Amino acid sequence: MHNTQETNDEIDLIELFRIIGNKLNQLFNWINKLINFGLSNAIVLLITLIIGSAAGFFFSNKTDKSFSSTATLSSNFVINQIIFELIASIQQAIEDENSLFFDQNKLLTSKEYLNKIEFMPLNEDDDTLKNKKPFYLMLSSNVGAKLPEIQDEILNYISQNEYVKLNKEKFLSRHKKLLTEYQKELSSLDSLKNILKTIDKVKTINDKEGVIPYIDPTAVYEEQIKLIREKINIEERLMDQETIRIITPVMAKNKPDLSEKKSGAIFGLVLTFIVYIIIYRKREKWKIVRT
Repeated sequence: MHNTQETNDEIDLIELFRIIGNKLNQLFNWINKLINFGLSNAIVLLITLIIGSAAGFFFSNKTDKSFSSTATLSSNFVINQIIFELIASIQQAIEDENSLFFDQNKLLTSKEYLNKIEFMPLNEDDDTLKNKKPFYLMLSSNVGAKLPEIQDEILNYISQNEYVKLNKEKFLSRHKKLLTEYQKELSSLDSLKNILKTIDKVKTINDKEGVIPYIDPTAVYEEQIKLIREKINIEERLMDQETIRIITPVMAKNKPDLSEKKSGAIFGLVLTFIVYIIIYRKREKWKIVRT
């Protein structure tokens, strides 16, 4: 009984493979006929290519074009999480077609031309949103020449946010106080340097008597240099009062994204194949009718 079952299973598998082989053979024969038909009917093939190319060109011109560009930016006063949320609110308004949002936030150019906006980290770093590391801002518009204008409008929108403005004021106030303190420290060190110059000649005698404690002038100079560097750093930070620093801006585009061209080409190729198959089948039917 067991041997009979195994024999039946083997027969079923052989029959299955035979069916699959027949179907594959039919498919290959059909493809071969298509190729031979195209080779022997170059005019038909040329006509279908012209029709498909024209249709693809028409399709790519009729569909909305998209122009994309990416800026590299850096936040000066708030962590990237805040920037991310503000950018996400703009994208949400685009998807919801919320004209009131754009009007209230004076994003008039973005309202008219912006298709998509996206915050992207430079690296796949989970901490990007928790700090002020540089990031990418991707903008997509239906008019490539408007991309720089849209960028400026978006940065202004971020700068005018009340939370961002408050953090900027706190940052500037804190650093101005630090600058004042550094200046006081530097003035004290200058006074100390002058004192050291006056006591340098009698330092050795007085040191032996224990009257004047020894102060190493090198340590004073090193501390002064350190403070000067920190002071310069703070001054530079205070000079750069842009909420978002532009490392590389978006560029105006006069050519649409490659994806738009690809979609037109794919549409043309598919249509070419469909027309070709229709003509092929018609010719086959005509042959049958004639015979």
